[in-house]
Amino acid sequence: MNFTRATFAGIAIVLAGNVAAAYAADSACTPPTQITGSPEETAWRIFVAATCPTGNPHKYPFVTWETWIEQHQQYPTSSTAKQSVSGAMTIERRFHRSPLGEIRKNPAALALPQGANTGCGPGGGDPSVTLCEEVRLNPGKGGTSEYVTKPAAGQTLEFRTQQAKFAASSPSSKPAIDFPTASVEIKADWIQLPTAACAQTIKQNKIWIEYIGTQCYALAGMHLISKLTPNWIWATFEAQNLPTNPQRCVVLGCNDPFGSDPAKTPPNQPGATTKITEVLKGLMVSAKLNTVWQNYRMDGVQTDFVDSSGNPILLGNSIIEGENANVPLNSSSCITCHHASSISAAGSESFGLGLLAKAPIGNPTSLPPGVFSRDFLWSLSLACPNSVFQGCASAPPEKRH
Repeated sequence: MNFTRATFAGIAIVLAGNVAAAYAADSACTPPTQITGSPEETAWRIFVAATCPTGNPHKYPFVTWETWIEQHQQYPTSSTAKQSVSGAMTIERRFHRSPLGEIRKNPAALALPQGANTGCGPGGGDPSVTLCEEVRLNPGKGGTSEYVTKPAAGQTLEFRTQQAKFAASSPSSKPAIDFPTASVEIKADWIQLPTAACAQTIKQNKIWIEYIGTQCYALAGMHLISKLTPNWIWATFEAQNLPTNPQRCVVLGCNDPFGSDPAKTPPNQPGATTKITEVLKGLMVSAKLNTVWQNYRMDGVQTDFVDSSGNPILLGNSIIEGENANVPLNSSSCITCHHASSISAAGSESFGLGLLAKAPIGNPTSLPPGVFSRDFLWSLSLACPNSVFQGCASAPPEKRH
């Protein structure tokens, strides 16, 4: 991916016009509380609600999910720290490297060197590209953030020892860690753009751009997960923008019967573009989303491990997995990878991390005795003590963009 040589030719986005359906703005900006229509439609409705503008188009946070807490801010770094989850992250302290990417660089260690997960860095797929990642936990009653601080009376998941104690209290028939149906997480991966490329990209209006100081970042990939099904809904999105997303749909193809016309993009078609459906455009227009979001497409949705024939269901994002974590997309399964998030009664998660480093697909490996599920969420691994994903106790503060 070379921005100095890349051409910026492509199809302009479909601008808002006549829409096929009318929505009230308040309903478009309210996430669904149950599966609506299909997993694809449900995921898009959550996406739109989470991306509704916050008010001032010239001041961060620009969209709703940017007001949610970033996962590194959710967990105290020591037992004496008092972590506030009420304030939004500032734009200067929002980015970190891909934890999966860092683990895969040295899977035998199953741990990150101190500070390795801070700031931005080269991608695993293309080291010449600087990538940044953030993961947001939704707030409010039944939200992911609230459940971490108070999953049950007298309990919290903010520390690893408490996670282990709570998880071990689970009866065999039902895991103790069980996030509410309103829980949502969004992972966003950004590409740092050269100034000249950024100016031209803004003019093209094909990808969401934000600045931190004078540095420009393009939002190339987004994962969205929702607990509206027991195994969560897993959906991933990318911009139709050849310079930043040249591998979009190339390996696995894309399939979005709700938002894309045509619904399917076969593999091996770099730069293939589709139209936005009228119903999705109507939803975005009613929510007053910036028109650039009409150029984002869903790669696909995953709600199960295997298909009706027992074959692994694959899902991955060419930026989040392919570029940043260096996971081959033909070996990428969001749901199977996240199923490995687990903890032992002693507070260890070495079993799950071992599976994570292998990028598992298909039906998940059964957890051994004494190892307990954390309901698919790897963000719980940030908890101290002994977090492999952030500094704990006397470790120096993290330095982030």
